Amino acid sequence: MSLTARIEAVRGSFSLDVGLDVPAGHVLALLGPNGSGKSTVLGCLAGLVTPASAEITVAGRALAGVAPHRRGIGLLSQDALLFPH
Repeated sequence: MSLTARIEAVRGSFSLDVGLDVPAGHVLALLGPNGSGKSTVLGCLAGLVTPASAEITVAGRALAGVAPHRRGIGLLSQDALLFPH
């Protein structure tokens, strides 16, 4: 499954401008220091964060306006923030 994404997002004083092109059969790892936008990128791909503008396609399917539960993308956070108990 291939992934192509162009994401521009603003969260508070932080702005993000990133482009990704991952061919089918390849693995993508997002690495960077705290506050560099890794979680924002993943949230945008999963549909949990609304970017200022984005073009995201997975396997040729555009995800603009597609609800998170219909995207076929899973996101598992390192911290149990949704259910802290």
